[in-house]
Amino acid sequence: MIPHQKEDPSIIDAQEDENGAFTLPRSSTQVSLYYIWALLVCFLFVGESFGLNVLLTTTMTVPLYAFLDLENLRKPKWWLASLIFLLTAIGVFVHPTNTAITAWFVSFMYFFVVTNFSRFSLYIGLLQALIAVLNSYASFFEALSNFFRQKTEKKKRAYIRILQIIVPITLGMIFIKLYQRADKNFHDMTWFINLEWFSWRFVAWYLIAIFVLFGTYFGVTSSILKEWEQKCKDDVPKDHEDRIEKYLGEDNEARIASTTLILLNLILGLYVLMDFRYLFTGLTNPVTDPNLAEVVHDGIVALISSITLVILLVTFFLRGKLNFRNNKRVEWLTITWLVLNILLVFTTSVKNFEYISSWGLTYRRMGVYIYLFLCLVGLVIAIVKVRKKKTFWFLLRNTTLAFALVLASLLTFNWNRFITDYNLTNIEKEHIDFQYLVSLGPDTYAYIIHYHNNVSEVDDEILKQIADEAPKHLSNLSSKKATTTWKSYTINDAKLYEELSNLELDYKDRNFLWKLFN
Repeated sequence: MIPHQKEDPSIIDAQEDENGAFTLPRSSTQVSLYYIWALLVCFLFVGESFGLNVLLTTTMTVPLYAFLDLENLRKPKWWLASLIFLLTAIGVFVHPTNTAITAWFVSFMYFFVVTNFSRFSLYIGLLQALIAVLNSYASFFEALSNFFRQKTEKKKRAYIRILQIIVPITLGMIFIKLYQRADKNFHDMTWFINLEWFSWRFVAWYLIAIFVLFGTYFGVTSSILKEWEQKCKDDVPKDHEDRIEKYLGEDNEARIASTTLILLNLILGLYVLMDFRYLFTGLTNPVTDPNLAEVVHDGIVALISSITLVILLVTFFLRGKLNFRNNKRVEWLTITWLVLNILLVFTTSVKNFEYISSWGLTYRRMGVYIYLFLCLVGLVIAIVKVRKKKTFWFLLRNTTLAFALVLASLLTFNWNRFITDYNLTNIEKEHIDFQYLVSLGPDTYAYIIHYHNNVSEVDDEILKQIADEAPKHLSNLSSKKATTTWKSYTINDAKLYEELSNLELDYKDRNFLWKLFN
């Protein structure tokens, strides 16, 4: 049920017939698979919460969408989009936070776009996905109309035979179920016709799913966005010449670029040397250094600002003919500047490591490492852009995809547990912020109680907080376990349920054992 006609193997576009109606697909197999897929999605999600069903849906969606166009199997971008989609699904299965669930939906939309339209980058692809889904809802009703038109007599007779079987059986089931519920005698008389499996709620959700998912399976592309994306080439054209280059002249622009890059290299080189000096002489005792936190955070601000300027200036200077000059001075000055920024990433990482080693890990401090890694990725891709003579669009496309892959990978971990375990294992007690650890939620409770029982006693206020909150979380988990099935299973919920069920507090100074749960 997709209105489309392919212009090439990677792009699907909606086409209208001479009457202005959308045409139907020629592949009845794809249509049948769509209805089966929607049915399985309903089976996995109706009455459930997010968990294993997300991972199962993803693992069946990837090969299904590959079948829509087998040419996708030869395209690295399709495999990358599939990997991001799968990683976010694993993230939901491991620890179904709101962030992980949102990321899964977003990655699904991008995967759908890459499958059907292939050439779209992440930022334009998500906009294209939204437009494609909205457009497809209008075409849905056109497709239904066409379903009963433009059929050969042979196909028409086949559909009529199917309807002759399906319609009476469906209506008969509906009225039998109605009469069984309305009249006990009729129910007793027809007890052998067991229709308990029939659910109005499931049927309603299935019909909704057919409509809602239609746009993600049979999307209709926006020709405007497609044309705009195709104009944004990856390679710098050799004959590029804009107004600035015409006004200044190629030689003058090369001199300006060289002079600017030499000055910026000297400034950044001096900054990096002072940073290394601080690491070897100023960072003698991180525990007693009151300025370390400020140094780390200021370094991050300086680094992000520097890299932003790097991207803008590199893109501006190497946007045209300067890429192809026999004199390679501008290119190597640019690469030197990028390498100096990489050294700045290294020095900031060392300072952040020393800070964490002394005061413990938090989301903010962990976020610094994520920012630094993303900066490193961006700088490496920028070096490739310079060496391979690529455009700003190449840089933007590849950095956004690389960032998406990194962030999707991070979602596969439960960072609450990681932070708590690291702090309780590696940080001295007087520097551990137990209040912060408790605020991370029930994932931390078992670690804190184990630390209290086996390492060092924790303040009563922290233990009381756990004692007050743990039963509530256990009750929520028990309720979820009672009202959902294996489809909603998640690794973190299963582990947390076991931990909270066995949780106990040992007040050695009061000489008795306080058990939270009997």
